[in-house]
Amino acid sequence: MVDDHTFTELLGLLQDQKPEVRRFAAETVLSQTEDPDFLDFCKREPRRCARPLLRLAEKAEQDSAEAAAAAGGYSSGQEKSEKVAAIQAASNLAAGVHALKCLVNLSAVPAVAEELVSLNAPKRLTEALRAGWLEGRAQMAHWYSMLLANVSTCKKGQEALCADEGMLKFLVAAYLTTPRLPARDGYEDPLLWLGAVLVNVLVLPEGRKLLAIGKSQELEMLFGEMSDRSRRADMVNAAKNVCLDMDCHEALVATDLMLHMARFLCPWDTMDTEHRSALPSVLRESLEKEGAALTGAGNNDPQFAVDVGLEIVGGDETTNLVTLQDGSTRLQLQMMGGQYSTAKISRGNLLSIWLEPLTAWQLPTSCGDRTDLSVEAGSMRIHCFVIFGTFRRCGEVVNCAGKPVVPFATQIPWIEVEMPPNMNDLFGPLIYEMDIYSLKLPSSGALPHRLMVQIMKDDSTKPHFRVATGRFYNAPTREFATIGRVLTSPQNGLEPFEGVPTHVLYVMLQLAVPLRGFDRTQPPPNVRPDSSFVIQAPPGFRMLEAVPVIHEGSGLGKVTLSDEGDAVSRLNETRQPAPTGFGTPDLSGWSFLGREATYKLLDRSLIPAMTSLVMGLRVYPGNTSLPITNTLNLWSVQVFSPGDHNDTVVNFSAKFYRTGLGGVPVLGRLQNALIQPVDPMVSSAVPIIQPLSIFFRAVEDVPAGGSVDVEAPFFGVDAEPTDVTSRSEANGVLVLSGLSGWGRTKQGNKLGAQSAGEQAK
Repeated sequence: MVDDHTFTELLGLLQDQKPEVRRFAAETVLSQTEDPDFLDFCKREPRRCARPLLRLAEKAEQDSAEAAAAAGGYSSGQEKSEKVAAIQAASNLAAGVHALKCLVNLSAVPAVAEELVSLNAPKRLTEALRAGWLEGRAQMAHWYSMLLANVSTCKKGQEALCADEGMLKFLVAAYLTTPRLPARDGYEDPLLWLGAVLVNVLVLPEGRKLLAIGKSQELEMLFGEMSDRSRRADMVNAAKNVCLDMDCHEALVATDLMLHMARFLCPWDTMDTEHRSALPSVLRESLEKEGAALTGAGNNDPQFAVDVGLEIVGGDETTNLVTLQDGSTRLQLQMMGGQYSTAKISRGNLLSIWLEPLTAWQLPTSCGDRTDLSVEAGSMRIHCFVIFGTFRRCGEVVNCAGKPVVPFATQIPWIEVEMPPNMNDLFGPLIYEMDIYSLKLPSSGALPHRLMVQIMKDDSTKPHFRVATGRFYNAPTREFATIGRVLTSPQNGLEPFEGVPTHVLYVMLQLAVPLRGFDRTQPPPNVRPDSSFVIQAPPGFRMLEAVPVIHEGSGLGKVTLSDEGDAVSRLNETRQPAPTGFGTPDLSGWSFLGREATYKLLDRSLIPAMTSLVMGLRVYPGNTSLPITNTLNLWSVQVFSPGDHNDTVVNFSAKFYRTGLGGVPVLGRLQNALIQPVDPMVSSAVPIIQPLSIFFRAVEDVPAGGSVDVEAPFFGVDAEPTDVTSRSEANGVLVLSGLSGWGRTKQGNKLGAQSAGEQAK
């Protein structure tokens, strides 16, 4: 805790002879104006705080005037003196600015504001403002107007302003003068706070007597400022103060107050002809000529700046991409509020950030400021700081969270941040940056996207939505990101055989990224390129055509489990449907070449991320299909898409289930097979039930759950298989016995036997 003696010594340095000492002392005092100990000291000793700061501000104004008068008066041999004088003038001006900022902050303390009035601050500040104005300087006009507004909040300040009619008339003239002073230090309207001074003055009968009784030209001119959105609130409050005094009603009637208010209250654009014609002619003519600005967004509602409200920075300038490699990569967001203070982003406002694709992100639900050590591990961290703006602060985030867009959904793509409670208002040219750390990246990755953001009031009203500018963001796609499998729908009980002319296989894909078709409706360079994906079959296949898909069965989308895991799946037993749906792409987008099937999205079409697709593909299995044990017997998919980033097409690929184990078997021919009856006999005219034994040498592993198909080269009536009753192995020969048939078999029919237990060779 700092004692009073230290504060007294610090304030004493404000009157040091050296300009640089005064400047450093003023900077130090400014840093203490939010310290509770220093504020308590100022409450107890308001004169010790107010007087040296006020004197320093006056001295800075005086030195600036002298420096301006002496400018250009040096000879060529006095260049060094001129530079020294310029440095001293700059140091004095900086000290004066810091002193005024200190007074602005401290004048919020009633004791300090009243002490300033006793020091004749309203008169002294107005004279300083007038002097700078007349000499064309007024570098500190905005600080003077802020300080006058704070001083006028106390009754003594209001009385002091009303006691000097000339001073008050000058402040009114300064407020109304056009053109206005140029913007400075991030404040578009340096004299904006003089409106609050006039509102406070009109609280007293003396103030209303000077400005609102009798024929008052100033009152009409002040009401005319309602056309300026930033000044409107003050002038409406001024009108309210005047309306409360019956002595002022005559002056009010003489003004065009209703006309001025109608310009922002009347819903002129939505009124029908009948209601428009009912308006007074003067009002109607004015609205027809100038229109009406409805009170809406921007009237004390948070907004982003028009052009660069929120921008993603960092990343690669060449590709215009920010790649989120892992959880330690930060997402850097620079934001600007509305142009005026009535569209400012303030403490407590709710900032929403949505990451696309919404179905892929699994962000942490917990979140906190980067400096908060109490936040649990694995939470998102946020750091907010000032990029542009002197003596501003963004503050520490207290409340933030990751949320689902849809209630009870497992996807968490939404970050909601409550703007810090100790944040300074963000508007005009001020720029704050918010860095987000520890983002849990989607396991599938993400193509380049724009960020969606929204700012709204703390009660979730008045939302202002924007798509972020600046860089695109992406997360690297991973090979396991695409869920794929080959399904089968047996045709007449057949699985695909080598050499069979055609067979329909069904391929299911669940793409990790959204795909969009070509879009030429946007002007260059925003024309969207094509997106496509290529399905490649294993060696030995040839793609022929795409066929319609008929989804069958009530079990569509369920997971099929077996002893071997997520094994062979039928069309009605596909994986659980994705949040975005389940369907089949339009057949007209397909093209085929060799073992590749390419699908190009139709123009302006969309396949959202994580959508489940099932495609029917007619294939020729060929005579050279690989055995299921071959590691090359894999299907693959390649995706080509720019995401939202039209200049960079991302290409990624993934392998998925092969056509054998865990997928669809392509059956080859058995070799060295022998079928013999258990009891050899001569055929008779009467059908005989005869068990057959089958001997063959397997050329590859036969998985459990697989099948052995036998084509009997006989003619006759149908044969019927029965269950296998026994099985034996000897010297690599598999013997299946107990397979029974009756009568003569018809050529081309097949007898089936299901293998069981462990694999046999």
